[in-house]
Amino acid sequence: MLPIRELHYDSDFWGADTESLNPKRFVNSNLSKSHSYRPWGGGHTLCPGRHLARRSANIFVAILLCKYNVTVESSRFPKSDGARPSPGVVTVGQGEDLKLRLMPRKSPE
Repeated sequence: MLPIRELHYDSDFWGADTESLNPKRFVNSNLSKSHSYRPWGGGHTLCPGRHLARRSANIFVAILLCKYNVTVESSRFPKSDGARPSPGVVTVGQGEDLKLRLMPRKSPE
């Protein structure tokens, strides 16, 4: 396991403002050679929790579908917001929410 938080908040490399978003720090040409920069991507930097995260989401959806009757209230599927950068999760456009109605299932008698 890597000490990711300590690497990403290393003030010796990133500067004193590690808690704030500073896009200019990524312009540094030495970034790809630094041990302080460990993005999740491919090879030896794949996210170690990706399987747990996927299983947790699948279990949540399975429990939701077992306990509730789900109906879609929206008349159309929401459009993505291609204008904002995304770290892997597609963002939904402003006002493009998918509305669902959840009604508890009656327990079998």
